Amino acid sequence: MGLVATIGGGIDFNASIGPGKLEQLSATINYKPGQEDSISLSGKGKFVVPAEAMLRVYGRAGIGLSAAVASVSGGIEVGAGIGIKGAAEASLDVGWTPQDGISLHAQGEVYVEPALNFDVKLFLQAHIPFYTKEWTKTLGQRQFGSGMKFGLLFPIDYKEGKDFNISMEDLKVIKPDLDLSSVIDNFKHELFD
Repeated sequence: MGLVATIGGGIDFNASIGPGKLEQLSATINYKPGQEDSISLSGKGKFVVPAEAMLRVYGRAGIGLSAAVASVSGGIEVGAGIGIKGAAEASLDVGWTPQDGISLHAQGEVYVEPALNFDVKLFLQAHIPFYTKEWTKTLGQRQFGSGMKFGLLFPIDYKEGKDFNISMEDLKVIKPDLDLSSVIDNFKHELFD
């Protein structure tokens, strides 16, 4: 039986897309009895698909016991990561009347925002030949958004009997005002509040 000290580290990369979800769904039917031409349908909804990717660097230090072929150790892990968070979203308004048919207006948006992440964890690791089990407990975690959103906005319009209207002239670029002092102020605000 012996006492062991460990120091280690590593790099993790995690990325995820989805799940997609429908939000803010609603539908309305208007009808006056006996006036079939007065009927109208309208609906709204939003489709959102979140995405993120993070590269994390961590270091850990621990102490443990080793006996013959088995060992148990525990310690602390400190990590820092940099990545992006974003989403693809589409807001949709749909309408129908007997006179005009179907009309559709959608607002599409794709955006990303840089993010920094810091965390501190406790870990406990048990090891026997051909098997290792690790438990972790997060003591603290903080994520900082830079407030710098980059992306594209694009409207899509359609009316029954007319061509689908997607115009490159309507494409809008989302870009932040790169004011270094406001980025630093946002970072300090998120760090100390």
